[in-house]
Amino acid sequence: MLEKLNSIFVNIFNFILIPVSNFSDEVKILYISILSGIIFLLIYGKVSNQKGIKETKRKIMAKVIEVALFRHSIKVCLNAQGALFKQGFKYLSFALIPLLILMVPCILIMAQINFHFQNRGLLEKEDAIIELSLDDPDDLTEYELKASSGTLSPALRVDDELKIIWKYKNNNGTNLKDNVNLELTLDDLSLNIPLSINGKKPSLLTYSRDFFEGLLFLSKFKVSKDFKEIKSISIKYPNANQTYLGVTINWLWVFLIVSILSGLIASKVFKIEI
Repeated sequence: MLEKLNSIFVNIFNFILIPVSNFSDEVKILYISILSGIIFLLIYGKVSNQKGIKETKRKIMAKVIEVALFRHSIKVCLNAQGALFKQGFKYLSFALIPLLILMVPCILIMAQINFHFQNRGLLEKEDAIIELSLDDPDDLTEYELKASSGTLSPALRVDDELKIIWKYKNNNGTNLKDNVNLELTLDDLSLNIPLSINGKKPSLLTYSRDFFEGLLFLSKFKVSKDFKEIKSISIKYPNANQTYLGVTINWLWVFLIVSILSGLIASKVFKIEI
């Protein structure tokens, strides 16, 4: 079920990116951020009490003006400030439910952006951390990991957390064009895990059997039922920060700033109160 949902979301996201498919990651993130801000605004307009918000904002502005005009009258100012706080809480009550609804598409979109743009494959001499989380403590000493090339550290087995951690160092130079193959073994069973190098986008960041964690950390990677003890597999790659006007910045800040600005601008175009 989870794999099908992730596949659907990834396909939708890739379809949305078609108009900018030939552009850089920086352009793609800007495009998605602008589009997201407009979509969030339109959803907000549909699920919010537009009439109530408009009336409440009008009353708030009226009380602000009243405080400014009668600032020398303590009684009037106190009454106006009390009404101002009352209208402020009323405005928050109108906005709270729509914002909670918007959290769902926002989290799904951010999960997609994180999967596509957060990390990059290892360059020469860079490290990655491979972490295996298990359900059964009896298997903690049974799992082994081998790499087709490069250097893999001895396993660090964390008993109280049921985790095994390896450190991989990319000392392949530029000789390899394909991914490094990591082979996870348990007795006679083996599982191949791709590890991205030469700056290529990773195909696996986090695999999780947990439904909600699996939605947040997308993966096309499949684990056979033979490895039912595996709770999650994660590979921690270097961040693939983007550069705008000579400034290096993480996609999250770009998404937050641009989506908010595009939503504010679109609210004037579509005449939606926020």
